[in-house]
Amino acid sequence: GTGNVCSTDYQCLGGQKCHSEVCECEGNEVILGGRCVKNDGFCLQGEQNRCYNLSKPGQNCQLDAQCIGGSDCMNAECKCPPKTTLINDVCKPTTTTTSICQFGQIFANGSCLNLVAPGDACVENAQCVDGASCTNAFCMCPEGLNHIDGYCRKLTFTDRCNEAESVSTVALTFVCSNTPFDDLTGRCYPP
Repeated sequence: GTGNVCSTDYQCLGGQKCHSEVCECEGNEVILGGRCVKNDGFCLQGEQNRCYNLSKPGQNCQLDAQCIGGSDCMNAECKCPPKTTLINDVCKPTTTTTSICQFGQIFANGSCLNLVAPGDACVENAQCVDGASCTNAFCMCPEGLNHIDGYCRKLTFTDRCNEAESVSTVALTFVCSNTPFDDLTGRCYPP
């Protein structure tokens, strides 16, 4: 079925293909009755030949058969069943969400996001590596650590700060600061 873990197309049923180790229909197709069909709505026999539009997860529905991407009609809305997570309009098994992401990415808030080094732009905390957190859209190192060459670490006297920063010492701890700083001896350590 859709969302099954796979390594080749042969492991997928109903015309599905193996993409990123998960069985799915092609972009313009949906799974209906266990087969991939073109996404253009459908008609039911015995329902006065009434036609229903296909609905993605999050859209309105009246019948389970309307719901695509492995979703079910619950309370008049297509929703992912238990133990699945919505990723790119498809309900995928929750246990495999991390394996869906490519190397250098992490699964967060329903999608795969690139891992980000301290000092670079971010969207979610989970993206930030080396203990950094996403603050004001940038991965920032915890207090007492500075981002040096893509890592959070304590400064040593020989390290250089970023442009427009100077090295200062407070209680024998080196810190990068945006303003020149005189330590206990009154000296300033320029970048």
